[in-house]
Amino acid sequence: GDAELAVRVVQGVLHLSDAKGAQQFTDTTQLIAQLQQTLRQKPQPVVLAADKAVSYGEVMRVMDALKSAQIERVGLLLKQTQGAQ
Repeated sequence: GDAELAVRVVQGVLHLSDAKGAQQFTDTTQLIAQLQQTLRQKPQPVVLAADKAVSYGEVMRVMDALKSAQIERVGLLLKQTQGAQ
């Protein structure tokens, strides 16, 4: 099957992986520019995952940035085991 489009947030670095491989960004703006380019060629959902060490707030910041950029189909994959809210 197709490799999914995934963004992984690791402290200070955003990892973007897709069918073509992986790239690293330290800047949300650059990440979004690349994502938009990829999504124009092939619309698909984006999976957002975070490292355990990353704060929830940081993940939400990336999520909000994606939404502001009209990237709406974002699924959150939480690696942390969290209790029911």
